[in-house]
Amino acid sequence: MIPAFHPVWEHTDPDVPSFADAHAGHGNFRSWAKLTAHTVRALERLDRDRVDREVLGSVFAKMSGRSG
Repeated sequence: MIPAFHPVWEHTDPDVPSFADAHAGHGNFRSWAKLTAHTVRALERLDRDRVDREVLGSVFAKMSGRSG
């Protein structure tokens, strides 16, 4: 599983990485690298310590260009 390559994904509910893969990762290492980088920044910006679907919503918006 691609999330095993970065500690940001270690303590997430197992459905979160699956949801992320279905919507942005697509089983592709390059996509996961981009997704992970945006996720790390979102966690810092939102002052959160764990990835959940709310954090992913912010990440997906950023990746699609819908947020500033």
